Amino acid sequence: MLTIATLTWLLLICISVFICCCNYWELFWSPRRRRRRSRASSEQEDVSEQSELELEQQSMLLTQFDDK
Repeated sequence: MLTIATLTWLLLICISVFICCCNYWELFWSPRRRRRRSRASSEQEDVSEQSELELEQQSMLLTQFDDK
């Protein structure tokens, strides 16, 4: 009975340490990843905005030619 209690206690400690380590890495390493992701997402947004502007310009040109 004592061995089962000891093994259970050790297992719980291992799980707790694992969770603490995961939280540590998430807190201290994720800001760098977030910066990288935010840069990548802002670049993607810029590209999507440019493509939307190009589509609007093309549609305006097409409507101008259709009117003539």
